[in-house]
Amino acid sequence: MSETFDPWSAEVQANPYPVYAQLRAHSPVCRIPAPDAWAVTRYDDVRTVTNDFKRFSVREGLSVRRADHVGGNVLVQNDPPVHTISRRALQPMFTPKALARWQRRPGDRG
Repeated sequence: MSETFDPWSAEVQANPYPVYAQLRAHSPVCRIPAPDAWAVTRYDDVRTVTNDFKRFSVREGLSVRRADHVGGNVLVQNDPPVHTISRRALQPMFTPKALARWQRRPGDRG
């Protein structure tokens, strides 16, 4: 496995599991050439990156989608304390009870 990979290739999209298993085994941190990004594939490494915002800040940019730019005040595009404040404000909307209100019911249109 090379030290770069394309997560949007037909091979990965068709069946990502073997590709990610190879990455975890041989290239746990690898480059995604477009957009200029890194893939971190091992659980402990992901926890380190997501919890150590001083070393791994999103200030330099972060995109969780293929789009070149995700506009707006997206939660994952902020470090604490802005991330923490935003998460607390949004958390009540994602409780099981709140999500149940959004489920389709018999007779709903759409």
